[in-house]
Amino acid sequence: MKIICDKKYLLLPVKYQGQNKNLSFFSGKELVFDLDAALDPLRPDYVACINLERFAGMILDLIIDPATEFTAVLSNDKLVPESVCQEPLRPGFHFSAHRGWLNDPNGLVRTADGLWHLFFQHNPAGPKWGNMHWGHAVSTDLMSWRELDCALYPDCLGTMFSGSAIIDRENRAGFGRGALLLFYTAAGGTSRLSDSRGFTQCIAVSRDNGKTFEKYNGNPILDTLEPGNRDPRVTFDEKNGCAVMALYLIDHRFALLRSEDFIHWDLLQRLELDGDDECPDFYPLAADGNENDIRWVFGGAHGRYCVGRFDGSVFVPEQQAGQLEYGPHAYAAQTWDNPGSVGPGRIRIAWNRYELQNMPFNGSMTFPCALSLRTLNDNISLCAKPIDALLKLYKETVVHRDINLQHGQSWNAMLKGKLYDLSIHLAYAEDSRLQITLFGLSVQYDAKQSTLSCMEHIAPLSRKDGCENIRLLIDVQGIEIFGGEGEAILCHGFAMDYDTNLLEITAEEGNTELRELSITELNPTYIKESGEMIS
Repeated sequence: MKIICDKKYLLLPVKYQGQNKNLSFFSGKELVFDLDAALDPLRPDYVACINLERFAGMILDLIIDPATEFTAVLSNDKLVPESVCQEPLRPGFHFSAHRGWLNDPNGLVRTADGLWHLFFQHNPAGPKWGNMHWGHAVSTDLMSWRELDCALYPDCLGTMFSGSAIIDRENRAGFGRGALLLFYTAAGGTSRLSDSRGFTQCIAVSRDNGKTFEKYNGNPILDTLEPGNRDPRVTFDEKNGCAVMALYLIDHRFALLRSEDFIHWDLLQRLELDGDDECPDFYPLAADGNENDIRWVFGGAHGRYCVGRFDGSVFVPEQQAGQLEYGPHAYAAQTWDNPGSVGPGRIRIAWNRYELQNMPFNGSMTFPCALSLRTLNDNISLCAKPIDALLKLYKETVVHRDINLQHGQSWNAMLKGKLYDLSIHLAYAEDSRLQITLFGLSVQYDAKQSTLSCMEHIAPLSRKDGCENIRLLIDVQGIEIFGGEGEAILCHGFAMDYDTNLLEITAEEGNTELRELSITELNPTYIKESGEMIS
């Protein structure tokens, strides 16, 4: 089958639970692109739009394996406007892709034009993992997102696995002052085009604040250190005047590398983060808000982290590894480079890996949070708080004060909406145990154990000033629970049960005083207009 590339998108009829077929695109005898898709021309669930703009003007031969009778139809230069954002499980204030699979956040950076960039692992051809591209979205406030075309496409070195981004303010790499550099893993062997290759680290460059990207012709910049090494996280160390790359190796092992020009890298050290792997993050943060006391935080994909000192050559942890995430679904968190003025500290986001069934999209991001380092119980703890920009979404707030619950008593209120920010300020009572239920989900607070729990996942808290704080962000596809000073997060994906919209708080043991309960309904950030998501 011949494909004339005179339009931007190839339309593929996709079945949610269909059998994958390989689509190989040839220019003459040369394989130039391949992907897997659950094609079903007779009974498709939706249409996936595959960008072929990079092959404009070419005539490609398409071979489908196993052979499938399929008449290719090329669209115009716009995405198919199929009821985007109107699906029943579409998140209201958490980012999700228009169509297809989404996972790890990548390349978080703010450019000179004031735009926040969110890149992400993306399969544009279906709602399951595969065909890794870098999806791309931008925002002026980290709240409302405009999704753009993919930034990185698979090539002969591999599909596009996770990575990071940075602004080269001093033109160290030679691509121009202010160039945007994307660092990514080329996952060799994960496509027919990259068969027999290994995992290497590469660069792509943008000279126009992230509008267009060009892969470096000297790729890869870092050959394989260990099989499967991936997820380069590059940070610029202002104090020591060098770039630092954190790289996942294998098992619980990582590496730190150093560069003067973002191109040539020297190994500094290998380190372990017990109980964690993949997608490292490495960044400086002031301890207790003291800009004269800068520590470095090294974290992994499962929410474990170390706090220590870094002198440009060696990272030395100063205490045992901590844990920020305790729920089952937040994964691969990263922080934005150049956090600017949106809240204190760095801004963090993760992938909510709860899978949505029978939807043309799959996966979402957690809500952006401002990070801080705080001394709690004689340890320095990483704490997270939803960014203050959430206030823009506030629709209606109802505050209840001085609710006293005796053992066995309940307090309740009807929730008329679907999107909420709930804050509870409790007086500490050693023997109290509280249960909060809403939309088919239960959250427990145990004062005696000083824990929060949800769906059998338990997070320890650090009580302060005889009080406890619990905050819940509720969306149709998940809940994020913040405990105490933000030192513990429980992220749970779930399909909201709209019929159980009674908020009920029960004193299961002991007596409980709710000093303040704030219930805020939120407006969605996604506006439905012509099937497109707009800010």
